[in-house]
Amino acid sequence: MYRKHFNTWYICDGSNRAATNLLKIKFGESLERDPNDVNPDNRKVVPINFGTQHKDLLSHMQSLIANYYLAIPEENNTQLLTALRTAWAKELSLDKNVSVYNDLTDALRLALRAYSIK
Repeated sequence: MYRKHFNTWYICDGSNRAATNLLKIKFGESLERDPNDVNPDNRKVVPINFGTQHKDLLSHMQSLIANYYLAIPEENNTQLLTALRTAWAKELSLDKNVSVYNDLTDALRLALRAYSIK
């Protein structure tokens, strides 16, 4: 994937430090984590800490969806659509006991982090 899309950031769940470090080593990046030093010239792997950013990620995803910036084709995306239809939040925290396919919801939150509304 990197060879085809060399200018791509790899946004990943930062809870697994070992996996994140392996990715960073693969791309020759420093193992230091500086969330303010993210640009495509010097970083490819961007670990996201769900522990501190989960509310912002959920709010951002909801905002993009509510403002019709996200279109998801029904074909081949039934589980993701089910995940979004069953997603339930309490004070901007996803209630994973009520929601289904939570990993898909989390993956979408990570993927949408790269987009902003201006």
